[in-house]
Amino acid sequence: MASRGLDIKEVTCVVNVDAPKDLDTHIHRIGRTGRGENLGIAYSLLTLEDIQFAVSLVKNFEISGSEVPKDLMELALCDDGFKRK
Repeated sequence: MASRGLDIKEVTCVVNVDAPKDLDTHIHRIGRTGRGENLGIAYSLLTLEDIQFAVSLVKNFEISGSEVPKDLMELALCDDGFKRK
C-alpha cells in the first residue's frame, strides 16, 4: 500500500504484489520492515513479465554475498542474456 515515506516500527512483513521497476524502489519498499535492530521479512511476487527485475535482484544478492533463492535464480535464467557465474 505504501512504498515510501512511512516509518512504522511495528511492520515485520512486507509483500510486494507488483514488482518495482528498479532496485532503488525495491529497497525503499522492503525497508519498511526490519527497521533499526528489528528483524523482518519481505516477499516479492514475480512473474515472467518481471524477468529483467529478477536479473537485477540476483546480481544484487550476489554482490552483497547473500544466498540467491532458487526460484529467483530460475526466473532470472529465463533471460537469454543472463549468464550465471
